[in-house]
Amino acid sequence: MSLAKKNILHFQVPFSHVSMSGWKKSRYQYIICNSEFTKNHLDPSLKIPTKIIYPPVANEEFHPGKKENVILSVGRFNGYYNVKKQDVLIDVFINLLKTKELVGWKLVLAGGMLPTDKEYVEKLKKLGENYSIEIIPNASFEIIQAAYAKARLYWHGAGFEETNPEYMEHFGISTVEAMASGCIPVVFAGGGQTEIVTDAVDGYTWTTKKELGDKTMRAIKEGSALNSKLIQRSKDFSKNIFNQAFDNLFSFL
Repeated sequence: MSLAKKNILHFQVPFSHVSMSGWKKSRYQYIICNSEFTKNHLDPSLKIPTKIIYPPVANEEFHPGKKENVILSVGRFNGYYNVKKQDVLIDVFINLLKTKELVGWKLVLAGGMLPTDKEYVEKLKKLGENYSIEIIPNASFEIIQAAYAKARLYWHGAGFEETNPEYMEHFGISTVEAMASGCIPVVFAGGGQTEIVTDAVDGYTWTTKKELGDKTMRAIKEGSALNSKLIQRSKDFSKNIFNQAFDNLFSFL
């Protein structure tokens, strides 16, 4: 517990229960959350209102490149919790290939991997055998940056079939990075994702496997009309806006 005269507490996870005494709460001038989703789960437990400041995204580091028929998903490979649902994405992609709806398309899954998750990654590779699926564990920033630049679509599955808010996407920085790179997002309609993407305005959202497939085909057919909107939307989460939000906060301390 800080003994400073001015204190700010920042939550990045929507804990379902937070135990804090009245005295501890009184030590903080502000309690900050990273999304409306996190706030909605914390406020009933804290019994005091929190303030939202979205995480910053380095938009200037992401730019559209020459687009290819690639669907990208970026997220850590976690075999225990399977938060990013890469197996679900593989399943939907294979079904779309089998129905001839995604002929000539490729799915790329990239993200960090701990040694304990190697078995899970091998399982994913087995699922994707004989299909146009590339799995890149521990991809460097440069590789992910290049993948964003050439991908037409961006998939995100965190939150699918989850009831525990801690296992859902608390915000979704990778989705913003993808949008800044000109990727059309097709993301699960839960967690913080719906605060970034408005369905059929600057991307698409889904709740079932079938809907993911349907929205993907819609994005391919109609999504180019959203390009300017989704890139513009990504700028709402820039470092400048983040810094300004904290500057405004500090001015009241």
